[in-house]
Amino acid sequence: MSVLELVNSKRISEQYQKPTEFMDKTISYGTAGFRTKADELDWVMYRMGLLACLRSISQKCQYIGCMITASHNPEEDNGCKLVDPMGDMLHESWESYATRLVNSNNLQDTLKSLCENELKEFIEEFENDQKANRLGRVQRPNIVAAYDTRPSSEALFKAFKTGLEALDGVLVNYGLMTTPQLHYMVRCLNTNSSYGEPNEDGYFDKLTCAFFKIWSMIEFNNNGKYESDLYVDGSNGIGADKIKKLSRLISSVSFNDKPSNGSSQPVLNIHVFNDGKQPSDKLNHLCGADFVKVQQKPPNNLPESSDGKLRKYCSFDGDADRIVYYYLDKSEKNQFYLLDGDKISTLVATHFRELLEGAQLNDKINLCIVQTAYANGSSTNFIENIMKIKASCVPTGVKHLHHEAQKFDIGVYFEANGHGTILLSQKAESIIEERYADLMKKSEELDESVLFNDWIKNDRVRYSLYVLKHLKDCINQTVGDAITDLLVVELIMAMKHMSIADWNQMYTDLPSRQLKVKIKDRNVIRTYDAERRVSQPAELQDKIDNLVKSSEAKMARSFVRPSGTEDVVRVYAEADTQELTDKLAKQVCQLVYDLAGGVGQRP
Repeated sequence: MSVLELVNSKRISEQYQKPTEFMDKTISYGTAGFRTKADELDWVMYRMGLLACLRSISQKCQYIGCMITASHNPEEDNGCKLVDPMGDMLHESWESYATRLVNSNNLQDTLKSLCENELKEFIEEFENDQKANRLGRVQRPNIVAAYDTRPSSEALFKAFKTGLEALDGVLVNYGLMTTPQLHYMVRCLNTNSSYGEPNEDGYFDKLTCAFFKIWSMIEFNNNGKYESDLYVDGSNGIGADKIKKLSRLISSVSFNDKPSNGSSQPVLNIHVFNDGKQPSDKLNHLCGADFVKVQQKPPNNLPESSDGKLRKYCSFDGDADRIVYYYLDKSEKNQFYLLDGDKISTLVATHFRELLEGAQLNDKINLCIVQTAYANGSSTNFIENIMKIKASCVPTGVKHLHHEAQKFDIGVYFEANGHGTILLSQKAESIIEERYADLMKKSEELDESVLFNDWIKNDRVRYSLYVLKHLKDCINQTVGDAITDLLVVELIMAMKHMSIADWNQMYTDLPSRQLKVKIKDRNVIRTYDAERRVSQPAELQDKIDNLVKSSEAKMARSFVRPSGTEDVVRVYAEADTQELTDKLAKQVCQLVYDLAGGVGQRP
């Protein structure tokens, strides 16, 4: 049957009926896909199965992914997002198709309209290819899916599967996976495994192989400050199971090449807590990256040090695409220090700059950190003025960060919440691979008395190139990945013989405050310059500028931006002290209330 015949057939049933209470409601497909209460999602999942097939058809039947998760949301919620062929988020133009299909009160008519109008060219090309291949292999839409540990996930997967089967889709079910793993699998499948093997063993093999190539080169000594013990908060989610698997793989490796100084080689010791194995454990409840970042405090069940030594912690979120680090300083009465996405991007970009210089590639491969207006001013100052690394600012939202990072040879981006990754252009990949291949050829000519590891370590150019090659293979370039980000951070800290406190002291965050003001209509606020300045209401920006100038702080800054989902204006302020920051934030809130139609009590 042709696509239109399938669309017009009884296969497109209302097996998963749209509930009456949603007939007059509109729900939108955003960066995170669809998210809501799990018991309100089965009909949405069915329709997303249909859309996934159409998206695959439009991409010449390449694999399209579906991840069933609600990330850092409560356990009672769930959601669905589609993944494009290279592991990217669903193309922005298709977000409107998803919204239209899900909000339709006549599914079959809307599906038919899409196929006969917006998607007509893709459908016709697909049908022509089918006719040409009639004696060969018939093409069908290819879909892969995975889900997290939420109790509702398997039932929602069944609804999604029913939808794609209605349009003759072929499904690969990966079962329980992290969101980044699913993105990774999609890219592997669509690149004939050149990016990696499209299974979980292949994912971990690639990461651990690259990790140990670098780890075996590090000369540890008793004077180093690096803490090889890492305590990971799994947010009672899928990330806990997967990081445990990685930990087992890491701990099973023995080093044949001992460091030349005779010291023992430590192994990264990962200790997982909040792993979801206790009856009382609940996904994302009082734990996880979002909880730690928002509440600015450690998660529940933190395994504190009994010997007075500083411990290094990190937290994943529910689907393991975010990571934040933190520690408690015993010398300051257990003062809590958070190392968020800004700190991670600074550490990573600084090290890449050093490697490019060491490999004598800094004039051939450019490097940029991509931030939003929410990046702490101290981080931007450190990046641009101290480290002399280019920084680019874009509007809030991971898709803006990802697209901007793609413009550079090496683009580093992390949202403050800990979601981010490192992207390498084809040019950068090719240069590094070519230089590395030359290096390996030269190594074949080494005298038998010369150890390969010593030969690499004893020359800065060779060492930097070697690390660049294997560090890039530790990265999941499709999307933010807590597991791969953890490996990259740990490798950099180990190479620098750096403690988590040393890392934190690279620069000191300015105190900041985020507030919100309710207004009648969020559309009266118009922004520009990556949301850092306001064009409407006309007088608002000048008044914000005057408040910043009149502040007693030397480093004051403030901006406002409308919420994307509710009639609220978000206000951000930072200054030299928390007192001055809070004062500025309140004054800007009052301006917004007065000039943008505030409702309720004035701040």
